[in-house]
Amino acid sequence: MSDTKTAQDYEREYEGLWASTLKAIEDREVQEALAAGMPVDVYRAHLAEREAHEDLERQRIDLRRSRVASLEPLESRLPVPIYEALVAGRRLPRTPALVGVRNWLLDKSARPFLLMTGVSGTGKTVATAYAMTQIRDCEYLHAGHLAERVNPWSQDLADGFVRANLNARLLVLDELGGFGENARRMEALYAAIDGRQ
Repeated sequence: MSDTKTAQDYEREYEGLWASTLKAIEDREVQEALAAGMPVDVYRAHLAEREAHEDLERQRIDLRRSRVASLEPLESRLPVPIYEALVAGRRLPRTPALVGVRNWLLDKSARPFLLMTGVSGTGKTVATAYAMTQIRDCEYLHAGHLAERVNPWSQDLADGFVRANLNARLLVLDELGGFGENARRMEALYAAIDGRQ
């Protein structure tokens, strides 16, 4: 006779362990219900409600962390109340730029790019930040470092620049009009646009 266990032996052993674990949980719930002075079914409903609340709270925390990570490139350019509203998912001041971004995000037939122009103070940065909190796969590129991020040279990488993910669902090219043209920056801009087509 062999001492080797078969798959069926392991399966029976597992089923036995699972049954004893469930029994131990059930016994603990009965004891806790009695200690709380509640009927067992009411206590279990209370536990389920508490677990659902804890799951919802974990989801909220994860969403806040995701928003904080998304906003990192723009954090220093956003007023504190706006940043806090974006992180918390609260209402933002209604600006033409924000309305345009919201409509663009909601319109499934919209073109895969959105160009925002305007003078300072029209809400372009806030609208961009809002979009970045709505689309998880996002890459932010500031024009001042466009070449270093799109077509990095070895020295750029050594200096800590990270190659941009041009395949991100949302690619933000910011402050394009704020920097003069040079051959390297223009080549990087064309590469970023071409990479999206």
